[in-house]
Order: sequence, then C-alpha cells, then structure tokens
Amino acid sequence: MIAVLAVFAGIVYVNRLAVGSETLTQFMVKFGYSGIFLVSAASGFNILVPIPVIGFFPLFIESGFAAPIRIAIISVGMVVGDVFGYVIGNVGKGIVEERKKQGKIVSRLVEMRDKHKIIPLIILFIYASVVPLPNELIVIPMAFIGYRLRYMVVALFFGNIIFNILAAFGFLSINSIF
Repeated sequence: MIAVLAVFAGIVYVNRLAVGSETLTQFMVKFGYSGIFLVSAASGFNILVPIPVIGFFPLFIESGFAAPIRIAIISVGMVVGDVFGYVIGNVGKGIVEERKKQGKIVSRLVEMRDKHKIIPLIILFIYASVVPLPNELIVIPMAFIGYRLRYMVVALFFGNIIFNILAAFGFLSINSIF
C-alpha cells in the first residue's frame, strides 16, 4: 500500500513540475504518439514497470496531444504489454503440459473454463476497467488454462479504455487541486 501511495505521490509531483516546463514539453513533442505508445506498452506489462503511464495525462495535455487519440494509443499500448503476460502464461502452460503434472487446481480451472466460457472474460473486462493492479494477475492464469488471446484482447482493450478515461480525468482533477 505504501508503494502504491509513493508511486501516486511521485506521479502527482512530476506532473506539477512538468506542467509549464518548456523543456519537457519539447521532449514530449519530439517523441510524439509513438513515444507514448512505447511507454504505455512497457507500462502495460505492470509486473515489469508498475507505473501507469496514464498518470502523466496532465503532462500530455500540456504538450498538446489530443485527449481521445492519446487515451486510445495508451490503451492499445497497454494491451500490447498485457500480451506479454499472455505469452508467459502460455509458455507456462506448455511447460506444465510437457511434464504432465497438471494438478487439481489446473484441472478445476480448465473444467470451469469449459463450463463457463464467457464469465472469466467479463471478469477480465471489469478488472481491467476499474482495478488499478496489473492485468497480468488475471491474464497469465487465463492463458495458462487455454483462453484464446483474441477474446482476451477485446476485453482488455475496452477495459483499458474505461480505466484510462477514469484515471486520466482523475489525475487532471488531482493535478488542479494541488
């Protein structure tokens, strides 16, 4: 919890310093939307980089980027990061299947997947929409038990869109308070 608060405080602090900084604004403009995409892909793999790129939304506005395009690019980048989590789960599945040591837990999860195909995807969508924790916490196990990437990507993309809209305007509000 302390780490989450520290990251949050750090993001607010950097935004306060950055807004009005001509040097940082020029830096952002230089890398443009492709830079935002690359940073959001790294941020999307939250296990590696646990800093949400959407937290810097006030800085992006200061740099003159269009809000809807920026949110869409960040969301796509986050999905790319989540795909890395899917690959980890898929590789883990292959290793376990190779050793043929599927335990009771994995067998029950596979049984649940076969019985309730859509419910975990709905849970993934809701999780990606409102929970500020890494999507990999759900993506990796779902890949491990064999959910199709194409269905997960749809749930993740729309969930990330909602999350980023909520977070962006939340950070704008917080930035205006301080």
